[in-house]
Amino acid sequence: MDRVRKFLLELLFDKKVSFFAPKDDDKFWDSLVKIASKQLMIPAVYEKLENTNQLGKIPVELKNYLKNIYYVNKKRNENILIEMSIIESKLKQNGINFIFLKGASLLKTIYKKKVGVRMMHDVDLLVDENHILKAKEILNNLNYHDRGFDNILVTGIHLPILINKEKSIGVELHNLL
Repeated sequence: MDRVRKFLLELLFDKKVSFFAPKDDDKFWDSLVKIASKQLMIPAVYEKLENTNQLGKIPVELKNYLKNIYYVNKKRNENILIEMSIIESKLKQNGINFIFLKGASLLKTIYKKKVGVRMMHDVDLLVDENHILKAKEILNNLNYHDRGFDNILVTGIHLPILINKEKSIGVELHNLL
């Protein structure tokens, strides 16, 4: 396994980091950014480096880059949590049984005190198949709309993503796990 991947695994899984590249090893740090970005792990890398007091060991430009992404993501996730609360309230008011899935579930539980750690693309909800169209209607009333693929299940698992363009948040209504 190459040095960058090993570094990331050790850092993210709370292992003793066996190799820390020098600040001037541009190839190492560039590779780290590419891998972490591709896997949507930049905020987690920043949080781990910060919590282990190792931010001083990385290039200043990289520290600032990671920090910026972390705080932008944190703000986005705080807004997603607010929106999840609104959605939850409206669905409950209308007798829709649902549960948050994937990142949304993690954001409300495991990452509740570290909302900036996980990057999210959308909010996933598991809704009873008999209520999925009613849930879509409720979300439409909250300004979430699809792109004209009315009520067609994607791969039989979820409706096309509903997007609130004003809030830049998407919701996927799943009827199956």
